[in-house]
Amino acid sequence: MILVLFIIGLTLLIIGAEILLNGTINLSFSLGFSPIILGVIVLISPDLTVSIQAGLQQRYDLILGNVIGGNVFNILFVIGMCALISPLHVSSRLKRLDVPLMIGLVLVLAWMAMTGFIRQWFGGLLCAGFIVYTLLSIRQSQPHPLQIDVSLEQGQSRIFRSRYIYTGSIILGLLMMILGSRLLIQSTASLAAWLGVSDLVIGLTIVAIGTALPQAAASILATLRGRRDIALGNAVGSSILHLLVLPGFTSLITSGGIPVAASIVRFDLPLLVLIVIGCLPIFFNGTHISQREGFVLLGMYAVYMLYLVLDATRHPGLPLFKTITVAFIIPGTLAMLWYPLLYGKSRPRVR
Repeated sequence: MILVLFIIGLTLLIIGAEILLNGTINLSFSLGFSPIILGVIVLISPDLTVSIQAGLQQRYDLILGNVIGGNVFNILFVIGMCALISPLHVSSRLKRLDVPLMIGLVLVLAWMAMTGFIRQWFGGLLCAGFIVYTLLSIRQSQPHPLQIDVSLEQGQSRIFRSRYIYTGSIILGLLMMILGSRLLIQSTASLAAWLGVSDLVIGLTIVAIGTALPQAAASILATLRGRRDIALGNAVGSSILHLLVLPGFTSLITSGGIPVAASIVRFDLPLLVLIVIGCLPIFFNGTHISQREGFVLLGMYAVYMLYLVLDATRHPGLPLFKTITVAFIIPGTLAMLWYPLLYGKSRPRVR
């Protein structure tokens, strides 16, 4: 029954987000507006609704687990999978703005977490950063003027009817997402107790992956269709939104901010910092992310997930796995990623 409720909640969340996305994009085109600001909000809405529900129930580890797990999933799995399908083009905007911003946000969030709390004033700064980032995205986007002949009254009435339909789909999507997030949060509490794991592990894995599936599917589909720049931009943009919106809005609605568990400060956030800094060469060495690097990123994600499983189940092989990872896997991976950049071996351009 627990799994059934979890699956129902996750399904409602994903389908609701899809309905909301289609409604907002169609309504924005109907009104002659750029759909970017609405699309940006919808992109993060599944994670935000889950985080707000978790914040209201004071399940703070679930919020931070979703933030960290979502970033790890986007950077290692989504980018890795897309690059494995086809080499990804790294645009100048990514190098100039998005990737430095993502790394900076990870470092600032880790610094704030070391105090033991994500303070409300810090959450306010993150929300302000979200507004600025969204406005920059709108300014750099192409306009989408409305090109519809409304000379006939029949055509005008059809447009108005369409707007009512789009508005109705937005409301329906929001209601589905709210209901789905409540079922998801309630079921994760029982699921964590049933599996004998913490809210943090649930947030790092099931919730983070589940709520990120729509964005991941969109990036993979864009890669298959040859839009490799969009695929990479979606993954990095989703990570930035995770870092700005989730701790920002949820810290504002909680009394005194979000408390940060010591285990998150000792392991999870330093690991995220290591990942974003370790992956820095794949964005700045040349103009693309190769299939070999995609394979390395997927391998890193597999190691990460294996560690979480061994740690959650208290497997006796965990100490040996830690030793092998620290002594061989991490240094070897960093060497593979940083060697071309340090020794000036830039990758060739990919058309």
